[in-house]
Amino acid sequence: MNSSLGDLDTDIYSKSSISEPQYQKKVIYSLIILICIPGMIGNGIVIRLLGCMIKRNSFTVYILNLAMADSGTLLFLFLIGILDLTKRLFLLIITESFISYFILNLLSFVLYNTSQLLLISISVDRCVSVLFPIWHQCHRPPKLSLIVCAVTWVLPLVYFVLELAVLFQDHFLLFQLIFNGLISYPLMVISSLILLVKIFFKQHQQKRKRVLTVTFDLTSVLGALFTNSPIEYNMMADIFLAIIYSTHPWFQHIFILALVSDICIAVNSSINPILYFLAGRNKDDQSRVSIKLALHRVFRNEEDTKENEMQPDKTSL
Repeated sequence: MNSSLGDLDTDIYSKSSISEPQYQKKVIYSLIILICIPGMIGNGIVIRLLGCMIKRNSFTVYILNLAMADSGTLLFLFLIGILDLTKRLFLLIITESFISYFILNLLSFVLYNTSQLLLISISVDRCVSVLFPIWHQCHRPPKLSLIVCAVTWVLPLVYFVLELAVLFQDHFLLFQLIFNGLISYPLMVISSLILLVKIFFKQHQQKRKRVLTVTFDLTSVLGALFTNSPIEYNMMADIFLAIIYSTHPWFQHIFILALVSDICIAVNSSINPILYFLAGRNKDDQSRVSIKLALHRVFRNEEDTKENEMQPDKTSL
């Protein structure tokens, strides 16, 4: 069994090495590495601040887990790039490179799915807090965020185990395409539209108080929609690459498409710390603002907004 798997790995690798566009691949992987390094640093700062320095609430629990998932995605994409750029320097691991690439690629894919599930959870939670502020503040289960985050980590891990159990099968990619098309994207779009509508119909003072948090919410969700769509092309490209032979004339173009989608995944996983900083930075700031202060502003504004939203509702009751 092991010998046949090794022969399969060597054969696939030898065929791919002949037809894969090596120059473009090295350029793209170099770019991915350059994106992943600052992305891991930024998400690491967010993890440190939310884990140790900023008081935790239901919203920051989601952001902390999202930063952890993004960091894992970037780490494995970084390792994939390093493996590809250095495999010709270490000839002893060439026969193992396909299995290593498959495992690392699958792990990055699983963690990326975790971050997408967390984004869905954040968008739905924000909509509930806007539509039902009293229930969200007073009757929402206190451990709901922790439970949701635990589920979003467990489901992709189950996916990972099942994918390893049926190695080289592609029906899971089809399932992922259906899930994103019918559940993930519609929920994000609907929640974004609800937030936009609520913003325009809010009173002027309340609208100004919500500007930091809502700007962050909408930018994160809409940014995920635009930069997340390439993962659909990545999965479709993987399916086609598994179907066609490496000598097929379309192989190189589809392979490049899959690599370019990896760049978009790296950008999507790296951009959130920048959004936190921009959302917490005031236009009147003349000096440099630290990311810690920006995060404090975003999440302090989040708590103040909840209290301010409840007051007119309670008065009307």
